[in-house]
Amino acid sequence: MGPFNFNEDNSFDFEIYTIVKGFFSPDLLKTVQKKILNAEYSERTYITPNGNGTHWVTHDPFVKHISTLMNDRPLFQFLENLNSTKDLVTFGGRVYRLDADDKQFLPWHADLDQDKRLAVTINLSPENFDGGELCIREAGVGIVAKIHNFGQGDAVFFKLDPKYSHMVLPVTGPRPKYAYAGFFFGPNLETTGT
Repeated sequence: MGPFNFNEDNSFDFEIYTIVKGFFSPDLLKTVQKKILNAEYSERTYITPNGNGTHWVTHDPFVKHISTLMNDRPLFQFLENLNSTKDLVTFGGRVYRLDADDKQFLPWHADLDQDKRLAVTINLSPENFDGGELCIREAGVGIVAKIHNFGQGDAVFFKLDPKYSHMVLPVTGPRPKYAYAGFFFGPNLETTGT
């Protein structure tokens, strides 16, 4: 078994998001948790027209190893089949932490730049946490999903589309949320940054 748990023969569609339970194998998850719990973090302010939020981001070199693993052609093919998205060519991600603080959240945003096609958030937290839900909002409709991703190593994949925006709510309990979040890009990725 590789570092990820998914069925390459599976072909089904999801409307907005899907959860893949145990996406990170137990061995990969333990290795990542050991690294991220001892990593240094710096505060990042996320500024959007819908408000500002903060969270902690690590620049530990180990994060690049996770991104290298995620740049996996069989994974891209699985995701292309999963939601009828074509031409995924690369992946980039980061590890972040949310502490219990009403200013630590990710405000509403859409991530539609640089040919981003899909997003993923993977729960890396070694303990259950309260709050920190991913919310997805549809223009003209309101919140269409409030996703509690509390399973260790579980991944939430969701579509990036002009009619949807998303946010991450503040953590409300004493334990922080650790997550790996990133994007699957199409071929029109600009090389000026991510």
